[in-house]
Amino acid sequence: MLPLVTYSDLAKTYPKNNKLKFDNRVNSWLPLFPSPVLAGIVADLMADGNL
Repeated sequence: MLPLVTYSDLAKTYPKNNKLKFDNRVNSWLPLFPSPVLAGIVADLMADGNL
């Protein structure tokens, strides 16, 4: 299964002098793979987040 987001993809969206290297949470979140739980979170944010 292909990851949705990898560390290198995320790093490309920030300027060169970012602090992603120093944030340990990034290593536990990425790579991000599709899953039913992730789909549920996105659906909740898209639908219920507008209330």
